[in-house]
Amino acid sequence: MSRHTALFYRRSRKTLVVTFDNMKCRDRPGPAFPWGYGFLAKQNHSHLGIVMRRRNDWFRHGDLTRFFDKLKADGFFDGFENVVFYGSSMGGYGALAYVSAAPNARVVVFSPQTSLDPEQAPFETRYRTSFARGDWSGSYVDGAHEARTAREVTLFYDPYEPADREHVARLQNAGVNLNLMKIPFGGHDTMRRLIIRGLQSDICGAALEGRLSPDDFALRLRRARGVQAVSRTTLTRAIEKGHPQLVLATLLKLEKSRPGWKFPKIKRDAQDAINRTNPSQFLQGAP
Repeated sequence: MSRHTALFYRRSRKTLVVTFDNMKCRDRPGPAFPWGYGFLAKQNHSHLGIVMRRRNDWFRHGDLTRFFDKLKADGFFDGFENVVFYGSSMGGYGALAYVSAAPNARVVVFSPQTSLDPEQAPFETRYRTSFARGDWSGSYVDGAHEARTAREVTLFYDPYEPADREHVARLQNAGVNLNLMKIPFGGHDTMRRLIIRGLQSDICGAALEGRLSPDDFALRLRRARGVQAVSRTTLTRAIEKGHPQLVLATLLKLEKSRPGWKFPKIKRDAQDAINRTNPSQFLQGAP
C-alpha cells in the first residue's frame, strides 16, 4: 500500500484485534510497531495493525479500502472466534469505519470521530487539514453508518467534550449498538485517563473480551488508585470548560470529606475565572 502498512502477528485463533494508528503514533521514537502492540502481545491476541507511512490521513485512500475488501473476500476474519476493531481518536475512526469488513465483530474505541466530512459532521472543525488529505468517497467512509454492522461498540469518551459528544450522537442516531463508558472531564485523550488511574490493562482487557459494563466501569473508576491526582485533573478541566462555580462548590465539599487534600492553585484559578466573568463584583462597596 502506498500510504499504509499492515502488520500481522498470529498468536491465537481465539481473538484477532485489528488496530489503527492515532495521530501521535508517527511521533514515537524507535521501531514503528502498530498501536497497542505491547498490550495485545501480553494478552496473547492475534493482531492486525494498520500503520501510517506518512501523514495523518484518517485512512482515506483507495489502496487501504481495497485491502479490507480483499480480506473480507478471502475469509481472513472467519479464521478467528472473535474479531475486535480497536483504536483511539483517528484510530477510533478507522475502527468504526472498517469494521463492516468483518460483520458482527466488536469495536472498542476511545474518543473516536465518525467522519471529518463537513456535510456529515459540521461540528467537527479540529481536523480540516486532515480531511483535505483523504478521499471521502467510496466504501468504509462514514463510521456511524459502517458501525451498524458491529455486534457492539464499546466507546470511552468525555461527555463534556463537545465534538466527541456529537460523534456519539451520530452513532446513536444511526442505531449502533453502543456500550458507553463515560469519563467526565477526561478531555479528548481518554486513554491517558485510564493510564493515570492505573486501569488501562484491566479495563481494556475486559472491553476487548466483551465483559465490561458501564456500571462496572464507573465502579472501577471510583476505586482506582491515584484518585487525588485524577480529581486535580478533573477540577482543572472543569475550570477550562467554564464551570468555576461548580469547582468551588466541589472544593468546599472536599475540605470536609478529604481534609488532607489541598488544591490552593485550583481554588485561585476558579476564583480568577469567576472574577473575569463577573467584573462588577470588584465595584461592590465602591463609593
